[in-house]
Amino acid sequence: MSTKRFLGYDADEEGHLIVNRQQAKIVVKLYKEYLSGKTVDYIARIFKAEKLKSWDGKYNWQASTLDSMLRNEKYMGDAILQKSYTADFLSKKRVMNDEEDHEPIIDIDTWEAV
Repeated sequence: MSTKRFLGYDADEEGHLIVNRQQAKIVVKLYKEYLSGKTVDYIARIFKAEKLKSWDGKYNWQASTLDSMLRNEKYMGDAILQKSYTADFLSKKRVMNDEEDHEPIIDIDTWEAV
């Protein structure tokens, strides 16, 4: 899994996600600001004004980027690359894959509230 364009995590030597503590503060701030009632457009302006660095080290925040971060299940510890799988090949029954994968930055209750 690529972590180049993924704020809050780095990859270790084996490719596992590990929390980048400095970037994780920005992720937590995003979720708190959003839950306090601010829009992603407004949060983008706040982040630019506070000169918070995005994943590419620049201060250029887009509302669409923040929106996708709010919807990203990886922040609650899930890295579901295969969203569902066939549990029974005879009946072709599909089951959602809900395995925990790595240390979360956002707790599940907060992620679901967002």
